[in-house]
Amino acid sequence: QAALETLDERSDLYALGVVLFEMVVGRRPFLGDTSQDLLTQHRHAAPPDPRSLRPALSNDLADLILRCLAKAPATRLDQSRSSPKVKVSPSYHMAG
Repeated sequence: QAALETLDERSDLYALGVVLFEMVVGRRPFLGDTSQDLLTQHRHAAPPDPRSLRPALSNDLADLILRCLAKAPATRLDQSRSSPKVKVSPSYHMAG
């Protein structure tokens, strides 16, 4: 959206990645003082690996989040293929 490109379901996947990141880490993937800072980071900066902020996070869930947050829409999850399976331990607590 920030690039003023055509939107499709892959934009929703990116938004899902932002929400998942915030749910499991306790903060948004990008921080900034202004909306321009945030837009620039969303367009150009790699998101931090959620495991760097939540070491107990499973590799599968971290990889899912990072795939959703991929800059290139074509490299995000492909909904035409089978959905990835992510195991979350029942004892795992979301950030908060």
